[in-house]
Amino acid sequence: MKRLFTGSQLTRWGRYLSVLLVVALLLPLTGLAPKPEAAPRAQPILLQMAAERPDATLGVIVQKTAKDTQVESLVARLGGTVTDDLHIINGFGAPLPAKAIV
Repeated sequence: MKRLFTGSQLTRWGRYLSVLLVVALLLPLTGLAPKPEAAPRAQPILLQMAAERPDATLGVIVQKTAKDTQVESLVARLGGTVTDDLHIINGFGAPLPAKAIV
């Protein structure tokens, strides 16, 4: 009976399969890694209004990237008040001092 593969070819294929198996097992874990914090973003017109009237209070809509209350706490520390729950977009509305918007 004739061999289809030599010993070195089987060893090489074994290494390839081992690497493939490790990658296949680790791939689902990449979704479990903590995501980097998203940089705060604001509409340019809101930033312009805040720069033009820093002593005004402006109504803002904040959309959160997490389901915690850290952003609401930040708004309160900056002098704002959460007035509207916008759970459909995971956000809220709040009047906020313009100087705190930036």
